Amino acid sequence: MRIIRRKSEATTILTPGEVFEVLRPEPSQRLRIIEQITDELCRKTGTRIAMDKGSCSLLAERMDIDLRRLSRLVKEAFAKALQLGAPLAHIAMPQFCGKRSIGF
Repeated sequence: MRIIRRKSEATTILTPGEVFEVLRPEPSQRLRIIEQITDELCRKTGTRIAMDKGSCSLLAERMDIDLRRLSRLVKEAFAKALQLGAPLAHIAMPQFCGKRSIGF
């Protein structure tokens, strides 16, 4: 980033930064995240829809799925159960997405 003071004068801004290494959440932490998302959705919609414990624990064990996708899967399952009027939401498990070849 450069700041132009005058037409001929430019200075570089150097900002010191700290690097934090954030570890992936453990399966038990991921399960708590799923429960928290479910509780928040129940509170916002005013309905009580439970998540299928088996699919929740399987999803929590899937370390190849990042937290954004995990959140999206939980919300999709909740929305589908809400639309169908079902008291229990089942999470559709995505296929294992390991390392992909980039083609060359």
